[in-house]
Amino acid sequence: MSDRPEQLYLDQLDPAADLAELSTLEADLDAVEAALRRLDDGSYGTCEECGAALGGLDEDPLARRCPDHVDR
Repeated sequence: MSDRPEQLYLDQLDPAADLAELSTLEADLDAVEAALRRLDDGSYGTCEECGAALGGLDEDPLARRCPDHVDR
């Protein structure tokens, strides 16, 4: 192991972890973009399955389904 800063940096890289984090961030971005589309089309805050009003948007502003349909 070297003391050179660039080598210390390279030794800490974890490509698998970076790809996993990127995948998570992309999924989060997709969810936010979908919520913004629902906001634009007036369907934000309603269940995608049955149209019921969603509660708890303060806790999960990206919610798309009511408790009866959350597992679908």
